[in-house]
Amino acid sequence: MWKDFSRLPGEHIITWLPCCWDNRASSLELEGREAKQLGSLSREGGIDKAIGKKAQALSLWRQLLSSVRERYPFSKDVVCRPGKWTTMERGIQYLRELAVREMVYYDPDNTQLPADPDEVQCTQPMWRKFVRSAPSLYANSLAVIDWKSEEAPTVDEVAGNMKRAFFPPSLTGNDWEKHPIVTGPEDLCILGIDYLRKGYFKDPKGYRWAFGIAALEAEKIEPLSSLPGLSEDPSVVGLLRVEEQQVPIATTTVHRRQYRTNRDSLVPIHELIRQLEGQGVISRTHSPFNSPIWPVQKSSGEWRLTVDYHGLNEVTLPMSAAVPDMLELQYELKSKAAKWYATIDIANAFFSIPLAAECRPQFAFTWRGVQYTWNRLPQGWKHSHTICHGLIQTALEKGEAPEHLQYIDDIIVWGNSAEEVSEKGKKIIQILLQAGFAIKRSKVKGPAQEIQFLGIRWHDGRRQIPMDIINKIAAMSPPTNKKETQAFLGVVGFWRMHIPNYSLIVSPLYHVTWKKNDFKWGPEQRQAFEQIKEEIVHAVALRPVRAGPDVKNVLYTAAGENGPTWSLWQKAPGETRGRPLGFWSRGYRGSEARYTPMEKEILAAYEGVRAASEVIGTEAQLLLAPRLPVLGWMFKERVPSTHHATDATWSKWVALITQWARIGSPNRPGILEVITDWPEGKDFGMSPEEEVTRAEEAPPYNKLTEDEKPYALFTDGSCRIVGKHWRWKAAVWSPTRRVAEAAEGEGELSQFAEVKAIQLALDIAEREKWPTLYLYTDSWMVANALWGWLQQWKQSNWQCRGKPIWAVTKVTITFHAFELKDVIASRSAIKLLPLTRKPARNMTPF
Repeated sequence: MWKDFSRLPGEHIITWLPCCWDNRASSLELEGREAKQLGSLSREGGIDKAIGKKAQALSLWRQLLSSVRERYPFSKDVVCRPGKWTTMERGIQYLRELAVREMVYYDPDNTQLPADPDEVQCTQPMWRKFVRSAPSLYANSLAVIDWKSEEAPTVDEVAGNMKRAFFPPSLTGNDWEKHPIVTGPEDLCILGIDYLRKGYFKDPKGYRWAFGIAALEAEKIEPLSSLPGLSEDPSVVGLLRVEEQQVPIATTTVHRRQYRTNRDSLVPIHELIRQLEGQGVISRTHSPFNSPIWPVQKSSGEWRLTVDYHGLNEVTLPMSAAVPDMLELQYELKSKAAKWYATIDIANAFFSIPLAAECRPQFAFTWRGVQYTWNRLPQGWKHSHTICHGLIQTALEKGEAPEHLQYIDDIIVWGNSAEEVSEKGKKIIQILLQAGFAIKRSKVKGPAQEIQFLGIRWHDGRRQIPMDIINKIAAMSPPTNKKETQAFLGVVGFWRMHIPNYSLIVSPLYHVTWKKNDFKWGPEQRQAFEQIKEEIVHAVALRPVRAGPDVKNVLYTAAGENGPTWSLWQKAPGETRGRPLGFWSRGYRGSEARYTPMEKEILAAYEGVRAASEVIGTEAQLLLAPRLPVLGWMFKERVPSTHHATDATWSKWVALITQWARIGSPNRPGILEVITDWPEGKDFGMSPEEEVTRAEEAPPYNKLTEDEKPYALFTDGSCRIVGKHWRWKAAVWSPTRRVAEAAEGEGELSQFAEVKAIQLALDIAEREKWPTLYLYTDSWMVANALWGWLQQWKQSNWQCRGKPIWAVTKVTITFHAFELKDVIASRSAIKLLPLTRKPARNMTPF
C-alpha cells in the first residue's frame, strides 16, 4: 500500500496527488492512527505530520488534500511542474494536475463541490495556463478555442474533445498523397491554415494526414540557447569583473518602517532573502537608514524582492541618464527591416554589479526583525538602471561587440540570414560571460524570423502586438473602480500607435478616472471598453521605416470635434497603397477647444510634424496632407486678426513647420503640402445605384439537396516562404465534379489568397451561368466580409477605422452577374443569387 501512495524523489506535489487519486485513495477509509502508520508518503515533514491529524475516519484522499493545504496555506505556493508538455496525453495529465490544485483549496465543508478531479470545471484561468504550457504544435489551435456555453466544461469533457480534435503526430512526411479537401463526421470548429501548420496525425484506420504547410522552410540552425556557458539555474547571479562601484550617497538619513505587504508574498520573499544572503548579494547590517520591502509579483507568478526607495530617491543627488529612450530604440529597430533576430537577457544584471562598502548602509531594509543591506546594485533605486546600462555598454564596447541594440540588460541583434545573426549572438554572449555576467539558457532566443523584444513582437521590421497580449486584453473584464480603469488604460495605452483615434475612443474611460468625478460605469464607458478591445484585436502591424528618394512619406492630419488626429504612411514605387508607420491622436487641451477651425487644422499639422520627425527624421521629405491647406499660413508675415491661439503658440507652430519646410533644395523642399483625399475619402468608382448588399444564409453542405450540391464550391488560400519571398496559392474545389482550379503567385499573404479563391469561384459560376452559388470557406475574415461588412464598407468609402480595406486594395473582385444578397451561415456557408438587373462594374483599387 505504501508504494501506491508514496511520492517519488523529486516529484512535484501536484503531480503526486493525481497518482494517489488514480490508485483509489478516495476509497481507502482510515482513522487518524491508521493513516499515521503508513509512514512518510509525501517525503515532506510538514505534510506527513498533518496526515492523520484528525481522529475520525476519513478517506486517504481527503486527508492528503487537507494536509497539503495546511502545509501550503496559499495557492500560489503550490507550483505545477514547469516547462511545456510534449504529447496530448501529458497535456491532459497537466490539466488534471491543475484541477487537483483547485481541489486542494476547496472549502472542505462544501459537499456540492466535485470529489473527482475529472469532474472539476475547467475555468478560464486554468485553460489559459494549459494553453501557455502547450507546445507550438498545439498552442495556436488551442488559443482560438472558447466555451460556447456560460458554464465551463469539466476537465473530462475537455480531455474528450481534445482527443477527438488532435491525434498522435507523425514525424515522417514521406510518400504523402495530396487531397484538395478532407471532410469528417464532426465540425467542432473551423481552423484556418495558420492554426494547422506542421499538424500531422494518424487516423483510426492508420492513414497519415498533414494539414496546411510549414510557414517557414529554413535550414537547420543551431539555436543560441545551445551554446556552452549558459546556466540552467533559474536564480543564477553573476559577478561583474570591475571595481566596486562608488554611487551617490543620500544627503540625509532616511528611516522608514516596514508597512504591511501581500500575505501571499511572505513565504516566497523569505526564501528569496535566504537565497540572496547565501549568494552574497545581501548581508546583515546595522544602519540608521531603513526602507520598506515592496514585493513585486512577476507575470509568471514568481516574486521579485524590491525595496521601496521613494524616500531615499528624494534625497539622492542626480546623475546624467544614459538609458536610451525606448521609443527611439523601437524606431531604430523598425528601420533595420531585418529578416532574422536574436535576443539575449542578462540574468539578475543588477545583482551582478558590486557596490563599494561605504555606499551600502543607505540601502538597508528590515525583514522579520533582522536588518539587511545590499552588497550589489539594488532594484528600485533611482540610478540603478543608469549604472547597469552603462556598465553593460562598456563591457560590450570593450569586447568590440557587433552591431546591436541594448536597453539596460536586454540586447537584440539582427541580420539578413540566420547564420549572420547566430555569429553576432555568439560573439555578444562570449563578451558578456567573460565580463562576469550570467545568462540563463531560457533567456536566449533565436535566431528566428519573429521574436519578442521590449514587449513587442518583431517580424521583418514590423512592430506588432504579441498574441498573448491581445488575448490578455480581449479576456479582460470591465473595471469596477478607478484603479482598475487606470490599470486597463495603462495596458492598452502602450499600443496606442497601432490604433487610429485611440484618444477619442478611450476618452469616456479617462473621464471616470478623474479625481473630481465619481466612478460611474455607464453606456459610454461600456461601448468604449468593448471598442478599444476590438481595436486591439484587429490592430495593424507598423511597418519599418524605409529611406530613399523614391519613398514618399505622407502625413495625414485632421482636426476632429474632440481633438486632432494624424497618421504617417510610406509608399514606394509599385505599391498600390501606403504602409502605416504610426497612428496618433489626443484630445483638445485647455483653450484649444476654442480655436478657430483653421487653427485646429494647424495644431493637428504641428503635432503630426513633431511625431513624424521622431519616426523618419527631418532629413526626409514629408508630404503633408491636411484636411485644409495650412502651409500657406505658416509663411505669412503676420498672425490673422481672428486668431484665438496666443502669439507664442503661433510662433511655435511657424518655427517648427517652416524650419523643416526650408530643409533641402528648392526643387525638393523638406515639407510639401499635397491636396489629396484622405484614405477614408477615396471613391472606388462604384455608382450610387450599385449598392452592395449582403450574402444569404446557406445550410451546411451535407444539408443541401442533390439538385443544389452541383452549385457548391469550397475555397482555400495559403502562403509560404520560398527563398526570400512569400508565395501564395488559391484553390477552389467542386465536391460533385471532384475537380479543382488553382492560382498562385508571389508577394502576398494568405488573406490575399483567400480572397483570390473567392474570385476563382465567382469566375466559375459566371462562366457556366449558374443560377445559384454556394460558397464554403474556412476563412473567418472572408466569411464575415461577405456576411455583413461589404455594405458597411461601401457606406464608409471602403474604409475600416480610417484604414483602406485590404480586400479592396489588394485584389480586384469582379461580381459579374452575381450580387451579394444577405447573411452568412454558421460553418462559413455563403449563398449568392444572380442579379435581375445589369451587373455592377468591377471594384477597382485606388
